[in-house]
Amino acid sequence: MSARHTPGPWRVVEQAIDEGGEPAFISICAGRLEVANTCSGDFASRVERANANLIATAPDMRLLLLSADSFMLAAVDGRPIDSDAARIWRATLNALMVRWAGAHEVQPAAKVTS
Repeated sequence: MSARHTPGPWRVVEQAIDEGGEPAFISICAGRLEVANTCSGDFASRVERANANLIATAPDMRLLLLSADSFMLAAVDGRPIDSDAARIWRATLNALMVRWAGAHEVQPAAKVTS
């Protein structure tokens, strides 16, 4: 029997804000349930914020990977790939990349050539 993950969406929540406005740690939550948290010291670092943003995209990333699998199977089987579905997939990937970056600078995606 395999365990099921907590359904998304997951969101990043800064916790225990100190007098200076800095969070002590960052939680990743699904509704009121804490799924995970990042904490390595007295206050949350930029790296912890980036890690939290990445963790929070896990449910969406799972769905994106499952849909990528259908594109791969179609390509292997020689079936045409729906261009509208491919555009939606790419837009979803771009949205996830922005969420991974959070408040930090977004790096441009590498150009894919065929």
